[in-house]
Amino acid sequence: MSEIYISREKAIDAIEREYGDDVMGAIKAKEAIYSVELADCRPVVHGHWVDASDTSGREYFRCSECGTYIEKIFFAHDYPVNCCPCCTAIMDK
Repeated sequence: MSEIYISREKAIDAIEREYGDDVMGAIKAKEAIYSVELADCRPVVHGHWVDASDTSGREYFRCSECGTYIEKIFFAHDYPVNCCPCCTAIMDK
């Protein structure tokens, strides 16, 4: 089974909305949520490659998220990989 990650804070908000006046039920549900070990994951960042070059005529791509420059000669195609090797932003914007 593949893992699906949710925001703990949003889950707590949903419990509070659902249980309303049932304070004991809400407390038990919140305790269950807080007892689960946190996953080691990070937010997904989306960006795009920006065409860039310097005055010497070298051509680069620049990550729109972290600003890392990658020289175009390292790639066989017009656009480099689908994610930034530095910040791991997914290049789909």
